[in-house]
Amino acid sequence: MATTTFVIANNVSTTLATAATSSSTTLTLASSANLPTLSAGQVMPLTLNDAATGQIYEVVYVTAISGVTLTVTRAQEGTGAQNWNIGDFAYCAPTAGTVAMINGNPVNQFQVAPATASNQAPQASQIQQNALTYAADTGAANAYAVALSPAPTLVRGAIIGFTAAHANTGASTLAVNGGTAFPIWGSAHSALQGGEIALNGYIEVEYNPTLNGGNPVYVLLENTGGATQVAPATASGQAVQFGQVAGVVGQCRNLKMSLTAPSATATLTADEVIVESALGGLRYCVASPSLTINLATTGAGGMDTGSAPANGYVGIYLILNPVTGTAALLAVNTGPSVLPNIYASGHMPAGFTASALVSVLPTNSSGQFVQFYQRDRRVSIIVTQAFQTSGVVTVLTPFTLSSIVPPNATHVGGTTSLTATAASFLNLDVAGDASGPGGISGKGQRNTGANQAGTGGFSDVPLITQQTIYYQSTSSGGTPTFQLNISDYTF
Repeated sequence: MATTTFVIANNVSTTLATAATSSSTTLTLASSANLPTLSAGQVMPLTLNDAATGQIYEVVYVTAISGVTLTVTRAQEGTGAQNWNIGDFAYCAPTAGTVAMINGNPVNQFQVAPATASNQAPQASQIQQNALTYAADTGAANAYAVALSPAPTLVRGAIIGFTAAHANTGASTLAVNGGTAFPIWGSAHSALQGGEIALNGYIEVEYNPTLNGGNPVYVLLENTGGATQVAPATASGQAVQFGQVAGVVGQCRNLKMSLTAPSATATLTADEVIVESALGGLRYCVASPSLTINLATTGAGGMDTGSAPANGYVGIYLILNPVTGTAALLAVNTGPSVLPNIYASGHMPAGFTASALVSVLPTNSSGQFVQFYQRDRRVSIIVTQAFQTSGVVTVLTPFTLSSIVPPNATHVGGTTSLTATAASFLNLDVAGDASGPGGISGKGQRNTGANQAGTGGFSDVPLITQQTIYYQSTSSGGTPTFQLNISDYTF
């Protein structure tokens, strides 16, 4: 039956006006006195009893009443369908089934049709199969749609589940039974970013009409196979957002590269290197990389595009495919520009989404790496003369190092050599700009005899202006010679 709503009418007691076989679905009464009016979904229990012996009974459920004619469902509550005669008794009285219903039906069970409206009783199978709140997704990626049966009236706290037919790539919405498509938010109460909903993953959301400033949203409660959004951690026992994970892009431990002679290939090793998808984006730690770069090839492990420059500079990025865990090196022609810390030149090999600048190195006339040694972010090169002059410069004066250090160089180190044709006090100062910030950063100072050389060294002089160093000199006698050499740079 489609309902178990009983109507008990007092003083309904009469007899049959016509005979009825065991298969009859209508009964005709001798009187319609006290018969109730049945609404849709209501039934009246009626007991039939034979007049001859008073020992034969059948319980029927009356589903419709028209005058003295009743439409009935036969053989209810464990009784059998009988043949009845004119004059047999028919009366309405409480039955075991009606009492059981009043008492919560502790023993008797009633069949019900599948619920198709919100005010109807569901079948046990509809509950067990989650059929009332679950449906397969029929929408598109980022625009999901489900149709529940019966159609729900959405209220705060309503739970809706579906199996996603598409993975999401960014902010997403859900439409229920053709209604308005409201945004799906994550557990941190913000829009989805992509990757939270997996293809064929089970998704469960809660309808919340007030969370978004009075504009309804669906809050993601379950998303098998997808990334889970979390709020920023504020205590030690809480899950962190990816962007809160410690580490700075390009940060490394025991990174090493070196060549004892010019070559198109070099190998990088390190304990670990931090790479990112974007500044402030997804951050990954690449453990124990041992990777080779070949400037004669293109793609992962070579140049990103084109050929290595002659007598120029190449930047080297460590790149990562976070899905497969594959890491590689990728070289870039710097040109005159300072390279960003994350690769941005538009030729990233497929699948690689995170990167970090791990080296910037000079090339020779054949487009090969020159001889060098790198430890972390400091590169040592063959000592190269920046300038040699006999002129005395009394104010800090700029000099370009563009042929010696790359645009990404932030600090330089090197040596000085000072001589004069007569005994003299010689001085050569090196600084980061014309004001000598923080005092003179490098100094060569010597008392020398005639034609005797004095040497000195400097380190970590900051390059405030790209590829430019500042110097000044003094001499107390003879013709001086001032020489400045560069031996290393930090990027």
